[in-house]
Amino acid sequence: MAVVLICMAAASALVGAASPARADPSFLAPEYSSAACTPLAGATRLGIGPQQWNSSVGLPLTPTGTPAAQRIVIGEFDTTANATSVNALLAQCGLPTVTLGTDTNPWYPPATAPGDEATLDASIVAAALPQNAEIVMVNTSSSWGWYGLLVTAADACGLVWTGNPTSTLQTLSKGPSFPAGGCIVSISYGGSEAAYGGTQDMTNSDWMMNQLAAMGVIVVVSAGDEGSGGCISTTGSNFGNATLVSVTSAAVASNVMTVTTAAHGFHAGQQVFLSSISPELDRMYTILSTPSTTTFTVAVTHPDRVNTAVTAQASVSFGTLVPQFLATNPNTLAVGGTQWDSQTTSMAVGLELAYTPGALVQNYVWKDSNANPNCGNLPNFPYSGGEGTGGGQSSGYAMPSYQQSAAMSSYPTAASRRMIPDLAALAGWPTYAIANWGLGITGAGVSSNVATLYLGGPTSITAGETIVVSGIAAPFTALNGTWTVATSSGGILTFAVTTADVTAQYVSAGTVTQTCPSYPCAPGVFPWT
Repeated sequence: MAVVLICMAAASALVGAASPARADPSFLAPEYSSAACTPLAGATRLGIGPQQWNSSVGLPLTPTGTPAAQRIVIGEFDTTANATSVNALLAQCGLPTVTLGTDTNPWYPPATAPGDEATLDASIVAAALPQNAEIVMVNTSSSWGWYGLLVTAADACGLVWTGNPTSTLQTLSKGPSFPAGGCIVSISYGGSEAAYGGTQDMTNSDWMMNQLAAMGVIVVVSAGDEGSGGCISTTGSNFGNATLVSVTSAAVASNVMTVTTAAHGFHAGQQVFLSSISPELDRMYTILSTPSTTTFTVAVTHPDRVNTAVTAQASVSFGTLVPQFLATNPNTLAVGGTQWDSQTTSMAVGLELAYTPGALVQNYVWKDSNANPNCGNLPNFPYSGGEGTGGGQSSGYAMPSYQQSAAMSSYPTAASRRMIPDLAALAGWPTYAIANWGLGITGAGVSSNVATLYLGGPTSITAGETIVVSGIAAPFTALNGTWTVATSSGGILTFAVTTADVTAQYVSAGTVTQTCPSYPCAPGVFPWT
């Protein structure tokens, strides 16, 4: 069974925040906790399990007595964690299972669809926490911005407002459900500070961060996975100091594309990123010539195309240091990324490197060749290049007092601005092994005591495997539960049921998660991701 490799800088933010700093960058790669908790791709060990990532940062801690109960709030955009997946990993590795709480508030209704990053975040945190810590998953639509996510997280912490926080900015106070040991918010997202600068969402989020800090809430945020260089996205958003020029038409003749724009000021040899022309033409180019102030040409491999009107963008002059917001806010704990192999190795082989327990490894700053779809201005986009830990100096926030002494002694000529990250945790190789977080269901039907699920694409699930169906709504609620797959072909699964016939139809929600009849199961059977 193939292992899909996942890495996110802040997924381990809470782990890194809870552990002491490691003085010696070299250490022995931790042993697997058991044969069952050894993720395999064929005979190759890829990724590490929860006990290994815990031990690498000094967990579990062994305090005297019982620590006061804390609440850990994990914030996500648009998706949530698949609890079945999280607990499957814990059970497979011999750890206690957990309950993932959710937050219900009148302002920002949560999403129910599971996602890979949300499941990864919850898996990391669940394996690291003491037993009396409570985990609550919160999410909002990305359209509601950082402020909406922070409002939801504050509500989950047990904080209350003096009024409706969606109409006007409100002050916070501790409600009766605020935990005795305090609340920690972990968010593994970030966006260019340049893109957010001066927006109402940033202003409102700064207000919320001040309120959370006043309540003693620790907010742990990813420093980003796009490196410290400015990025320009596939939609043409300005992620760096890019000069954006509107594109009005494009024509192709003999593998040369002539692009017509507003007055551009470009020159031959300059790198230009085109977006929104068409999927096969949106990418980075080197300008061949500039026949006029409103046209330029680039080399393409594409059939001839008559001059066609478009609403697109051309971007040049990007790549300056652009740290990530929300991490640059001085009230956050910004977490960068490390890896246990050199950048030379990771840039050459990516993440496909076998893990050897007991080998001498070393912490390096995370940078690898894994493709990053947010960085269209990087070489060979979107096929290679582009992931690494975020960092840099804020352009909008002054350096907080807690950084001044160390920063000024180490960087005496640096501007007095907020620096990130504050600390770092594992983000590159070796990767975190988790359980399959679930496949979305797009359609379902029941006929003659056989249920059919349509997953919208191929799946590695085979006949005889055990699956958990969850979140599928009426008229298919009877399908929620644990089943044995009868057939699997082309993303269509069937299994035996005893329920009334229902004509096949599209569904708006629902998830299939691979699982085992009992744990631990053979590592070659467990659905490693």
